[in-house]
Formats: sequence, structure tokens, C-alpha cells
Amino acid sequence: EDPCLVLEVDEHSADVGIATRVEAFVDTSNRPRAAARHDEQVDLHVVRPGSETAIFKPTKKMREFDRTIYIPYISGHSDVFAAALRSVSIDARVLPGPDERSDELGRRYASSKECHPFQLLTGDLVRMTELEGFDPDHSAFFTLNFDGSCRMSQYALSFKLVLKRLGLSHMPVVAPSQSIRHDETTRLLGLNFVMAVWKGWLATDVLLDKLLHIRPYEINAGETERVYEWAVEQICSGLVAGSFSENFTPAIEAMDRIPMRKERRPIIGIVGEFYTCMNSWSNNDIIKELEAQGAEVRFGPTTTDYMVYFDQAYPGMNLSRGKYITALYYYLRRFWDGYWQQRIERALGEELEDCKIPSVEQRIKMASPYVCPDIDPVVTTNLAKAEGYAVRGCSGIANLVVLNCVFGSLATAIYKKVQRERNGIPLLTMIYDGLKQTNEKTRVEAFVHQVKSYQERYGNND
Repeated sequence: EDPCLVLEVDEHSADVGIATRVEAFVDTSNRPRAAARHDEQVDLHVVRPGSETAIFKPTKKMREFDRTIYIPYISGHSDVFAAALRSVSIDARVLPGPDERSDELGRRYASSKECHPFQLLTGDLVRMTELEGFDPDHSAFFTLNFDGSCRMSQYALSFKLVLKRLGLSHMPVVAPSQSIRHDETTRLLGLNFVMAVWKGWLATDVLLDKLLHIRPYEINAGETERVYEWAVEQICSGLVAGSFSENFTPAIEAMDRIPMRKERRPIIGIVGEFYTCMNSWSNNDIIKELEAQGAEVRFGPTTTDYMVYFDQAYPGMNLSRGKYITALYYYLRRFWDGYWQQRIERALGEELEDCKIPSVEQRIKMASPYVCPDIDPVVTTNLAKAEGYAVRGCSGIANLVVLNCVFGSLATAIYKKVQRERNGIPLLTMIYDGLKQTNEKTRVEAFVHQVKSYQERYGNND
């Protein structure tokens, strides 16, 4: 194998140690190497659009894929994603949610220096190969891809290396890149798929907002979650059958019929890394803990927040590159997207008006006192959410980040300015690395106590 040098540099690194390691690496690289073996072909290829572009249907490569695409479970959004794939005749299944086994396998097949979401997803990947009836010759793994300053840009290749260790390097990893610069998902899977995901994810966000607004006040314990899960199933079946509108309405009505008791609670807004915010296992179910301590919670950024951001940024981004036809396409597509966003979010009602996903312009305006929007949409989105919580009646902000996340570290430092300028609104930062913190419950209890005091002092969310 080729020599590999990994240098970890921080403020305590010494030049002598770095120089010695570089010298040793150069010496190793210059040594004669054994002849390469050609009897083993290792496939590290990741499935992306290539030169072919889909219009409405998936590309020919995907239509002839003849494999089941396994999707790791993050939240109900994963079920919707799989349903959207099935709506364009691609077989897709959602893996079981992460658990202790995922953590165990993730630590075994990762170096333990990666972020916690990568560790869990690696565990899900390995656990997939242990499923009864799993056929690697007719299976593929899907992962989100990104081209920003996030380790997510390396997930796909890293998963291929894990598959290589398992002797399954021939098994594909499907990883179209998605950002304000690239829309490989549409190019690979087609407009029909993207339209299904757009409606499905927006609807799932609305259902989640209603879940968190109703569950703390439900009269019949567990009813809200049961109805929510049924409602997500309705959304998924509607996408596959082409009856989204017919299924969406009764799903919302079922949530609205859940009996509630009146009770005054402070509201806490969530910000942070999207996987950690969306997946209850990765955040040690902190939302239910906050509810148990007497609070109501507003959900943090989901994949839908970034989908809306990217969609609205595409026209300007392509125009700046001189791609006028592409810019026109995305500009026209925004009318359809905006119509469905308004129609679906109308179901939030007046009580949850502040849960609507703001436009790019609104996010930049809210975040501009704290950060330049050119840094990254991830930072802008989180800062805009934090500012929105502070000015729209929330009495506290919970920041859920993962250890050594560049975006999380940057945003966490800036939240302190939001806190200073908004009457010292209570701010809790929870850093997740896969380990259970013994003082976590105590910190949450102390935070909620501060939140209740803040509510009494400033009369928020009355």
C-alpha cells in the first residue's frame, strides 16, 4: 500500500516533531516498494451524476441500477426520502435507527477521531451488512454529500473504505453532492424525485413542529407520537401513490384533533448540527428531557432548512457563473417550490407562525449583525434561528453540536454575542461525542430553571 502521513496540528505542536515526522515519511516514500498486486480489484467509486443529466426521471444509470438503496435513519425525513425514491421506481429501504450496536460498530470501524454523526452512520453501514437477507450484489448505501468545510464531504469515500475492509468494495455508495454550488441530486435522480422530496420534507417539518407543540400538553400520554408516526406514513404512502394532497390534509387534521390541557411553559429553541438535532439517539433524547423539566421546544435546523436555502440560492449562483439557462430554470422552479412551501406551511396555523422556514434574504438579514453570509449557509442558518428565537418569544436557546465540528465551534462563539444583546437569554451548549455525560441531566435542570426565571422576568411566549 502507498505510504500515508497524517499530521495533527494545534497550538501546542512543536516544529521539531513535525519536521521529524515529515523526514521519516519522505524516507519511507523513497524506499523501493513491492510490485503492486493486480489480482485484486478494489472499487472506491462513488455513484454521482457524471456527464449524464436527468430531466424528470432518474438518469439511465439509476433506472438500470437494479439494487436496493439502503438509507440510514435520521428521522421521519429518512422515510420520506425513501418514499420519494420509490415514487420514481427506485427500490429503497430505511435502516433501523441507531442504537448501542451502531455505536459499538462505529467505534470499531472508525478511528474515533471523526465526528459523532460519522461514527453512527458507519455503525449503521456495518450493521446493514448483518441484516437477514442482505445481498451485497443487489444493494447500495446512500449518504448525503456536501462540498463545504465539513467532514461530510469525506463520508462517501470513507464508507467505501469501510466496505473494502468488509470485503464488499464492489457495493456502491450513492452520494450526490448538494450545496449552493451543486445540485447533483436533481441531475442524478430527476425533477420528479426532487418535487416529491420537497413536498414530503416540508410536510414532515410541519408535523414535527406540531408534535413538539402538542406533546407537552397532551392529555393521553403517547397519543401525539402515535398520531405523528401515522401521519408520516400517510405522507410517504401519498408520495408513492401520487396522492400527496389527499393524504396531507387528514394527517394534519389528526394532529390538530389531539386533546390538550392548557399550561404555561417557557419555550426553548434548538440550534446546532442538523443530524444531532434531528436524531434523538445522537442527542440522548434531550428534547424529551427538556419537556420533562417543564419546557416546550422549537425544533432545530433540519435538512429541509438547507434544501430551501440551496433552492433559493441556485438562480443567483448560476447567474454569477454565466450559466444563464440554468439560472432561468432555477428561477422558474422557485415559483412551484414557493407555492408548495406556502401551501404546506399554512397548516402550521397562527400559533406556530414563527416555525415557517424563512427565505435566504431573511436569514441573511437576521444573521448579518453577527456573521458574514459568505462563510457558509450552515452558520447563517443557525445564527438566524438563534436570533429568531431570541426576538420571537423563546426564553432559552439549546445549542447541540458535535465534538471538533468547525461550524459548531464557530457558531457557539458567536451565540454569546446574541446572548449579550438579547437580555442575557439563557444559552445551553451540549457537545456530543457518543459518550453519556454523567452531569448532563443536572445541566439541563439548571438550564430550564434559568429559562423559567427568564420567562418570568421578561414575560416571553405568553
